[in-house]
Parts: sequence; structure tokens; C-alpha cells
Amino acid sequence: MPQVLLPILPPIRGSLDECRTVVDVRRAGHDQRMPRISAFYGIVIWMYHDEAHHLGRAHFHARYGDDEASIEIEALAIIAGRLPPRALRLVSEWARAHQLELRENWERARRHQPLEPIDPLR
Repeated sequence: MPQVLLPILPPIRGSLDECRTVVDVRRAGHDQRMPRISAFYGIVIWMYHDEAHHLGRAHFHARYGDDEASIEIEALAIIAGRLPPRALRLVSEWARAHQLELRENWERARRHQPLEPIDPLR
């Protein structure tokens, strides 16, 4: 199955604290930094500040190994990309438990405010 690459946006500029919580992704020859909000079992969760695609639907990104997906916060459904079934189950479980915090971070991201870390799945 071909890998779906998400659009690469310009690097995020932020405070020193924010820079400590960024993910550095090297994909298809591009560099991108984005605020990391959680990580567990090899899965990294992040949100962009300046994301204009996915028709404005509130979502977050999850990465496990070489697989990435954009996941809608309300429906907890993949809207782009893919994750292996086990990783998707873990991400879905985590997102259900932290849906309110994800919504709040989405609103912060839209206002270009620092994102709050969210506890990992335990």
C-alpha cells in the first residue's frame, strides 16, 4: 500500500518552552517541527498551529514508525493517512480519554498559543 504523505507546512516559531515539546519529522526530503502533545508505546501525537487543510475539521496527528494519520477529534476517525491496527486502537483509546483536552489544544493552536501536554496512555 503506498504511503500517504501529509502536507508539509513552514516551521513553527515559538517560545523556548514550546520548542522543547516539538517533534522533528524528516519526510520526503522536508524538515518540519510541530508541537508534540503526547507520546506512548512508540506513538507520537502532535498538532500543527497553522494547518489549513482537512476542511477546518478539528484533528490531531499520530505517528507510529513510518505510518502517520490525521485523526478527527469529534468522530475519532482517520481523515488522512493510516496507522497499523494495534497503534490505531491505542490512539483511539487515548483520544477517547482525552477528547476534551484535545479540543482545548485545538482551540489554542488556532489562536497560535502554546499547546498543553496531554498525559500518555498508561
